[in-house]
Amino acid sequence: MLIIYQAKDFVERITGLPQPVLHLMVGLFLFGSFYLATKRIWLSLVVVFAIELVNEINDSLPIYLDNIHHMPRYEGWADNIDDFLWTMAAPTAIALVVSLWRYRQRAMFAGRIRPKQ
Repeated sequence: MLIIYQAKDFVERITGLPQPVLHLMVGLFLFGSFYLATKRIWLSLVVVFAIELVNEINDSLPIYLDNIHHMPRYEGWADNIDDFLWTMAAPTAIALVVSLWRYRQRAMFAGRIRPKQ
């Protein structure tokens, strides 16, 4: 788990981006990757949800309280919830918009909705 923390810290230092932006970008990257692989939007969202949940549980494990490894102290669930929301915000919005667009397209094709003229 120390390796995971060091890798995350390395990416943050190399890019110079704040953590919320990195969470947003990783969420979009994972969502897009799984969508391209599966072509199922909700499955992709569930996979991103599961990965982020595991990440936040990993971040809150007791090893992160250990000052011997020079890791930051765990600040509580508020940071985890904030990270979780940043990671899931864009993929969730994209999934909702695409699903509504697809629903409208199917409804128009079936004749239930008439296109605006």
